[in-house]
Amino acid sequence: MQRWPRSSSVGLGNFRAQTPTRSYPMKRDPVEEHKHTATVEGVLAQLEGDYFYDYAAFTGSLREYVVRALEARYKSEPNELHKRAFLLNVYREEYTAYEDLGAFMDAFLSIKGDPTILPLHRMISYGAGQVKLGSVLERHQIDTGDDLYNGLGLAEWMPASWSEHHPKIDLQKVLRRACYFLVEDCWPGQRATGVRAFNKIKHGLVLVPDGRPYASKLPSAPAIIFATHPKDPASKETPVSILAIPTEPEKVEERLRIVHFTQFMLRMFAMLYVLKRYPAAIGGRGLKADASVFGSERMVDVLEFMRNSSETPWSK
Repeated sequence: MQRWPRSSSVGLGNFRAQTPTRSYPMKRDPVEEHKHTATVEGVLAQLEGDYFYDYAAFTGSLREYVVRALEARYKSEPNELHKRAFLLNVYREEYTAYEDLGAFMDAFLSIKGDPTILPLHRMISYGAGQVKLGSVLERHQIDTGDDLYNGLGLAEWMPASWSEHHPKIDLQKVLRRACYFLVEDCWPGQRATGVRAFNKIKHGLVLVPDGRPYASKLPSAPAIIFATHPKDPASKETPVSILAIPTEPEKVEERLRIVHFTQFMLRMFAMLYVLKRYPAAIGGRGLKADASVFGSERMVDVLEFMRNSSETPWSK
């Protein structure tokens, strides 16, 4: 039997990182760098620039990568059960994207009221119930896309060198459009029943390939079983709910569109934030700390998204 190497715990102030016992050369020693830091906030202040750069350049693209791989497999897959598995996974990715979006928005909207808040600190400590989009936007008194644009202070996020490097991309339009999409499309899309179903789908415990054996009125579609929320007026008569995942092509395309748009949008926000607050983190990766970073190898897909968003006619 193959055994995994034991791990050891390395303390970084109040932050603890799990590292394998086998060591590798590093550009810098994180223990030495952070050993004098006594608080979580102090450690995170040193990590935040690198984290958001990595989110923009890599982490934020993982969900996009998974969905595109699933989509390619779905189109060439004749097995019906595999297609139903695809639908369940797309549903999960959509609601995970909503959760990421809620966490991002809560973190960055909180800066407006208290500039000392670190978005990364908010993001590593939230509970899933705290970042429902509706709850986040209501908590920060956001009703429209313009409210979100102003609440985030996005006018201050636009790099001075933007027009020099990307003269054909109207960054203000792209940012306003993203805010409108978040409030007008994503917020209504994250339904309460959908969230409860998603919480079950995350663990894969109560998924079924076809809801009809459980409730004859359901369509032939994969479904999720979950307890009806106690505050739902129907909970007394129907204490258990079964939610079928829509299989219509247009519904599937809409879910995919939301995942793609959301991930590009979050990566865009993350890199703009790094440019604004932590330009040295970009320089540390061997890149110029200006708007040209969006043309780098790992960001060209985001730049193409921004170009399309800028060129496509839009009126709210």
